[in-house]
Formats: sequence, C-alpha cells, structure tokens
Amino acid sequence: MIHELYVDLNRDSSSTVLLCGSGRSGTTWLVGVANYDNHYRLMIEPFFRAHVPTVKAFRRRQYLRPSNVDPTYLGPATSIFTGAIRDGFIDQLNRRIVCSTRIVKDVRCTLMLGWMRARFPGMSIVLVLRNPCAVAHSRAKLGWDDIREDYLGQPDLVADHLAPYVSAIRAAKSDFERHVFDWCVENYVPFRQFAPGGVHLAFYENFCVDPQRELDRLFAFLGRPYDARIYATLTQSTASAFTAGRARSSTVISEESLTESWRGQVSQAQIERAYEIVASFGLERIYGHAWLPDIDGALATFSGAADIASVATS
Repeated sequence: MIHELYVDLNRDSSSTVLLCGSGRSGTTWLVGVANYDNHYRLMIEPFFRAHVPTVKAFRRRQYLRPSNVDPTYLGPATSIFTGAIRDGFIDQLNRRIVCSTRIVKDVRCTLMLGWMRARFPGMSIVLVLRNPCAVAHSRAKLGWDDIREDYLGQPDLVADHLAPYVSAIRAAKSDFERHVFDWCVENYVPFRQFAPGGVHLAFYENFCVDPQRELDRLFAFLGRPYDARIYATLTQSTASAFTAGRARSSTVISEESLTESWRGQVSQAQIERAYEIVASFGLERIYGHAWLPDIDGALATFSGAADIASVATS
C-alpha cells in the first residue's frame, strides 16, 4: 500500500507543519484541506500512546516545559518531526510516495506546543479552534474519557499554569462541564506561552462561513498557493484516522451544521456555564457571547513571550 512504500527525503524539522487542536475541533477535516493536493507526507496522531509504541512514555495530554531536554521525550519527537519514524498507524492515511515535506495532525499535543517551538524552532504550527460548547457537546455525546487527573497529575503543569483552577476543574458536575474545562486547559496553555503570530490560528467556523478568507490566511501562512480543487475537499466528509478503533466521521462544511447545530442540543444554562468557565481562564475574547470566532479578540488573548524559542539555549 502507498502509505507503507513512501520515501521521506528530508530530515529537517523546519519542513514539517504541525496542525493541532482539541479533539473534535475539526483537525482531521482541516488537515485534509491543507493537504488537498497531496503536497505533504500526511502523519496522523503520532502522540497517540495507545497505538504508537515510540511515545509510550508520554501521557495522554503531556506537558513539557520549554527548557526540557529529556531524551525520553525529545528522542521520539525528533523522530516524528524529522520524518525518521515509520509507523503503520501514523502513516495510515499517507498517499505521498516521494516526500520532502510533512504535515502532522495531532489532538494530544497542545500542552507541549511551547516545548515544541523551543526544540524545533523552524517548524510551522497551526492551532485549530472550534467553539468550546460545540467541542464539549460532541465529546460528551461520544462518551469521551475523563482526562482531568491526567493533566492535574502533572506537577509542572499545575505549578506553571493550572494551580488557580485545580479545585474548579475537579468540581465539574457534568460531562459537558468537564469537557469545557478540558477545552480551556488545552488552549489556555498555548495562549499563555505564545505571542501573536507565534502560531497560526485556524477557526473552524470561519472555514464554513467565509472559506476563502480562511483559505487565504492559512495558505499565506503555509507559504504556498492553492487552486479551485480545494473547494471539493472543503465539502467532503473524511473518516477519522482510527483504524484500530471505531471510525468516526469528521465534519462536512455547512454553515448551519457547523456553527449552529449544537445550539439545539445544549441548554441555555449550559451555554452560560460554559461562558463562565471560559471567562475564568481569560479566554472569553476568542469566541465571546456570540460564540462565533473573533480573530482580533483571539490575538489579544495571547500573553506569552514574543520568542519562546529563545529558551532553547537555556
């Protein structure tokens, strides 16, 4: 099969694009859009420890300080981002035979983005954002596991970012509320670590309501053109890359289905509680009361150092 027969000619991590975000935020769909022309070697969920032996030492939501140089983590990540790794799970959707660039899609690594920028400073990072109510509703509907203790059990993460929120996170009363907290944690950490422009923000809803603007933004960041073939990809459904488990359908572009459908299944009380939780993390400007993305508000939410890569020499 093609995904087993490729040749990756380039071992420079700066030739890799990382596209990441919270689970159920549309990353599978959007990596297909970014790779609509099969430009990249496509690498799926390399930090999924249950299926990738190389990353067994990683937690399900691993946090690493930017200064961390432990080979336990740096070795596997280097293998991934330089393209040296060959793994049937990671490469299952790859259709590129001769590769010199890679795009890595992962929903488990947002807590490591600061570390990744420090260790792999030339790598491009795309952070996908979707409305927290939509993400929480989708996760709760699918019965996603409780991962709170997975990140609260990391002393460095709690000390660096989560100490003020531990009690509230543990007190979450429902699956929906718990998943809103998960969304906040997964996005709060990178927003604290990066300055505006440090990562490219790709807004899920905007690809539905104003796709040309979002495509222009994304491909300007990627530094390459796109053509009309991409619109077919935007309207296609793609299977989530979990051949070892149950395949789930990723999203299909539709203004109503992507930006509004969750509203009929989430109560007003849940929406108000979600806004309260998001605001407690200082992330309310990303979506606001209208629950549609605000690019300027999101950029104003970044509070990290202008050049996180500078810690690489520490």
